Amino acid sequence: MDGFQGIFWYGEGLGGILPEIGVLLGIGLVTALAAWRLFERRMRV
Repeated sequence: MDGFQGIFWYGEGLGGILPEIGVLLGIGLVTALAAWRLFERRMRV
């Protein structure tokens, strides 16, 4: 929400919302790795 508001309400560019983009990419990476590990574990059984 902060990134959305930063772009549309406060006129920031992509440089202004890089921290928010980084957090979202980090969360996506962690959850993708967890899903991959769980999938691999389940396929071995």
